[in-house]
Amino acid sequence: MLDALAPADVASAKVSVFGPSDSLTIDNIIVISGENAREAAALFEPLTRVKIAGDDFVAAAAVKMSMASVTKTLPVLFLEAMGAAANSSQLELTISLFEELYPGMLQFLRRTLPTYVHHARRRLDEMREIETWVDAMGGDAAITRSGRLVLERLRLEEIPAEESKNLVALIRAALTRTALPRDSNDAEQNIRHEIHAQA
Repeated sequence: MLDALAPADVASAKVSVFGPSDSLTIDNIIVISGENAREAAALFEPLTRVKIAGDDFVAAAAVKMSMASVTKTLPVLFLEAMGAAANSSQLELTISLFEELYPGMLQFLRRTLPTYVHHARRRLDEMREIETWVDAMGGDAAITRSGRLVLERLRLEEIPAEESKNLVALIRAALTRTALPRDSNDAEQNIRHEIHAQA
């Protein structure tokens, strides 16, 4: 990108936006990087909170991808764990303990999980992008990859919109729409094989 802009003598910076995607307010934080990051920051500071990642142009993207690796995978892990709680008839109690002990985490999940219903394909694409990036950085994206495979199996896009508004209803709906039945050993083996093959 920088090479393409160089002949035009255009100043540029990389910007990653965190927070609500439909507006840019004090509820957002933007991370800016590149040689012109400080100049770009001055344009945004009256509107939102700004952090500078450094002069390396791609640094802001690295911050975004690193955080996304956690924020995109955590909801899938939560669904998997709450599915086990539901199968043990302990879903409501487990969620109430999350509410009491980890209120910030549950607030994040209540806000985020419905987007996995309405934008399931996009979330899968984002997780694949994270896998590729982590691998390119010399890491091992095994957990993100496993989360993506679980998300593919859950078929959340089939959950009716009204069921996605309530966390317990969403979890129970996800349990009834799992593409791979528990006794499908061949399918489970295929998932494990893909995890190991791509790791």
